[in-house]
Amino acid sequence: MSPQQFNFPMGKRRQLLSTEESDIFLPQIYSKERIREFAEQYSTAIPYPHVIISPVCDENILLKVLGALEQSLTLSFKETDLFKVLQSIDLANIDTLANEDTCRELFALKKSLYSEKFRHFIREVTNCPPLDSKVDCSCNVYPQGGHLLCHDDVIGSRCISYIIYLSEPHEEWVTDDGGALELYDTSNMNVPDTIPRSSILPKWNTMLLFRVEPGKSFHSVQEVYASHKSRISISGWYHFADQTVSKAAHASAQALFQRELVLTEQLSSLCKPLLVTPTCLAPQFFHSEYGSSDKKYLATWINNEYLTCEGMIQIQKQFQRQKSMVLHSFLTDAIANRIMTYITSQARIDSVSRKNSRDRFDDGWILCGPPHIRRFFRFQGSDSVSNNNHDCGQVLDEINSMVLKSDAFGRWLKKITGHSLHVKNEIIRHFRSGQDYTVALPCSTQNEGQVCLTLCFVDDFSLDKKRKWSDGDVGGYACYMKPAGEQITTAADVYKSEDDGSVVSIDASFNTLSILAHVDGGCDFVKFISKSAPSDRWDISLNMSRGV
Repeated sequence: MSPQQFNFPMGKRRQLLSTEESDIFLPQIYSKERIREFAEQYSTAIPYPHVIISPVCDENILLKVLGALEQSLTLSFKETDLFKVLQSIDLANIDTLANEDTCRELFALKKSLYSEKFRHFIREVTNCPPLDSKVDCSCNVYPQGGHLLCHDDVIGSRCISYIIYLSEPHEEWVTDDGGALELYDTSNMNVPDTIPRSSILPKWNTMLLFRVEPGKSFHSVQEVYASHKSRISISGWYHFADQTVSKAAHASAQALFQRELVLTEQLSSLCKPLLVTPTCLAPQFFHSEYGSSDKKYLATWINNEYLTCEGMIQIQKQFQRQKSMVLHSFLTDAIANRIMTYITSQARIDSVSRKNSRDRFDDGWILCGPPHIRRFFRFQGSDSVSNNNHDCGQVLDEINSMVLKSDAFGRWLKKITGHSLHVKNEIIRHFRSGQDYTVALPCSTQNEGQVCLTLCFVDDFSLDKKRKWSDGDVGGYACYMKPAGEQITTAADVYKSEDDGSVVSIDASFNTLSILAHVDGGCDFVKFISKSAPSDRWDISLNMSRGV
């Protein structure tokens, strides 16, 4: 989406009154008594040092700052695996891009943030090292569906992060509106816990300060649920005055692109996440050819059109040409209906109880993290559901064992791809709407010719629901970004585009198998699923490697 002028849904417009104030921050926050209070709050805050200053600005001046933002700024829509937001230019450049008369108060805010007086105040409150006069500053607007996933803010010489909230002053921001700033505790190896420790609502005329530290300052912006108002803030960072001080090498983002992955699993809401090591399955190659007995076995499970000679030849040609394919209605109706029954019944249970019953740690599901890499439930099986054919996890486990990992399917896949493939790792996943996702990680195939299979299930049982999944706004789709010349080392600003063939985006849909050949250095992820999505997402994901 190209840059656009965004109209803030803020109700009545503000009168821009003149002011001669040079510092928009309230004088009382500079008193020795208040500074001591702020410093105490900062040093004792959980899960890591932070402080909320409220109120922070002169009320009338801040209203005029909001009016200036509304009238003068062009916001660009930005979306990646990590966020969905409307963002302004760096307000450091506002002097040359905006009208001085209409933006007088905005200029005053920028000047106050940059001032030596306020930087000294920041140092007294946070006990941080000397700060540079440079201050990053931009306006971020999160409309309904906007979000920012877990990260630690560590880039370059950032020292202190700040946020000034300008969300609707005439209507209190409440929990049901979403948009809270979520702070994460860290436990093992300085990775964030899967569930946030605390949440801070973006209330009008409050300012949040926290120290930027690798392995500590993990936070996220919860999805905004409100449809009639947006989460608006001015935010940025203060930098170390000593430019040789940088902790960027220890940033969580840098660790991800170097594939220094630390994975966690949580057995219950009362337990801390445990570190886990991914396991690789023993190779099982299929040297014999696909035959009539294989077709007979698979016909019990798989739609017959994918088992005929004509159908398999067509699939084979497409895979050789595009290195990817999507097979709709993959399983027979009899098998797929078992999962459909669960999805529809679960939706009714949640609707009646008016809560998300899927948040429970039960029925053999384990919460996977850490949240700066992934968050979803993994099915590992349970004795309590071993005879429950209506449990989605149990049905998916049966499909995985009896179909996708069967000798017959291995020979079918060899016929399609031209290679004998063995399963390296497998996972049955449950992505909850409004909570779960994976982030873009480089695929390291070690020149093995890796192929990823994903069998997906969502509620798209009406035309309206199909449209919601396919337009991308509710997320939930799988995305693979091929390396473009050089290996990917940073997140892309825009990825929902396939014009150059470098991005493969696969919409979430019911009973759909995707087969995708990965290239070393590419990235893939499952986009955060919005609370407004028609349902959760369930899938079986297998990473397979080429044999000899």
